[in-house]
Amino acid sequence: DLMQGISVLAHLLPNEDYALSPQALAHRSVELVTAVLSDKKPPIAGLAIAGGDTSSMICHALNLRSLTYLHDMDPGVSLCLGHSKTRASDLVMMLKGGQVGRPDLFNRFLAEVTV
Repeated sequence: DLMQGISVLAHLLPNEDYALSPQALAHRSVELVTAVLSDKKPPIAGLAIAGGDTSSMICHALNLRSLTYLHDMDPGVSLCLGHSKTRASDLVMMLKGGQVGRPDLFNRFLAEVTV
């Protein structure tokens, strides 16, 4: 897990009924990401976010002052550098809308952020 420096993928199950609206699920995702990033041990090398509305909400919650576009990972999937108003270091971020991206997208993102 993250405490041992192992990459983690958190996701919703497609056929699960979470008894929450899509907006409420997005808010829970924001809470999870901000909690993980606030711990700071170990430092997070990168963050991939799937879902347009969720991506926007998480970027807002992270208090970013700007994003620098680096390149497209796939059509509709951008690799960016998030510049925070509050974090000491910039964060490599993959922002992905809806049902876009090839099946190996998250593995390619991991290769981008792994030193």
